[in-house]
Formats: sequence, structure tokens, C-alpha cells
Amino acid sequence: MSSNGFVAGVIILRVYAVLLIAVGLSLAVGGSYLLKLGGSPYYVVAGAVVIVSAVMLFRRSAEGAYIYGLMLLATLACSLWE
Repeated sequence: MSSNGFVAGVIILRVYAVLLIAVGLSLAVGGSYLLKLGGSPYYVVAGAVVIVSAVMLFRRSAEGAYIYGLMLLATLACSLWE
């Protein structure tokens, strides 16, 4: 693989990570508001996990993808439980 392809892949990964941080912040902030209204802490926790995952992906750590995947599985489990 050429170094240009490697650099492009890193740039795409970092842009994706920044977008995930925005999603995580939205979940956490909106979830905080809902929690104050007596709602579930799910959105605050999910937002925090997405932010942690995004930071790990930004640092090019594969564990970030695994953490995000676990969060998706937990979301699926919670939605089926409800």
C-alpha cells in the first residue's frame, strides 16, 4: 500500500472519530437533560461510551471499534428487553 493510501485512511478514520465525538456529546448532553426529567441514564452512559470509543479510534486504537460494537450490542439487548 502506498503511503498516500495510508495517510488517506488515517484522515478518514480521524474524521469519523470526530463525527462520533459529536454524536457522543449529543447523546450525553441530551441524556443529561432527560435524566433530570426522570428518564433513564442510558443516553448519558451511551454518549460517554461513544466518546471514549471515538477518542480511541482517533488515536488509531482498534479497541475503540470493539468498545463501540459492545455498546451497540448492549443497546440491542436493552431494546429487546424493553
